[in-house]
Amino acid sequence: MSKKKVFVLVAVVFPLILVALVVVYFIGLGQRNFRIDENGEYVRYLESTYSGVVMYVDEESLTRERVGIRLVNYTDYDYEYGLRFSLLVADGNRWRYVRNISNFDIPDISLHIPANSYAERYIFLAQNFGRLNRGEYRIVQRVNRDGYRPRYHGVDIVGGFVLR
Repeated sequence: MSKKKVFVLVAVVFPLILVALVVVYFIGLGQRNFRIDENGEYVRYLESTYSGVVMYVDEESLTRERVGIRLVNYTDYDYEYGLRFSLLVADGNRWRYVRNISNFDIPDISLHIPANSYAERYIFLAQNFGRLNRGEYRIVQRVNRDGYRPRYHGVDIVGGFVLR
């Protein structure tokens, strides 16, 4: 191979391949919470995105009015979470948000989950969402590593339940 061909290969082709790989990688990161449905469309799905902090739903406390949850921190770091949460309902093979009907704004206060510990709370379903129909639901709670900016260290944890 001539020196000119090697130079073109190293100076032009290799950087183009490297840029293409980086672009494909970042496109994949943006779609990691999506899957393709039967129509070939991307559908957002939610699963726990971090295994160090887990949400457990207390099935024994479950009523149409409220549900108890336990946020367990299995890490050596402190975490915090707020009172805001989302509720999703299964709609076929998709999850859709349930509209919050409460007339008050939820304050932005931070609650604490110490390292290797847990926090418990009740979610008041009827007060926030009205009468819920039978179905499969997911609670989505954002947790952040204590002392870090939420934009970079916040993760969604998810707990599910079924209303019969």
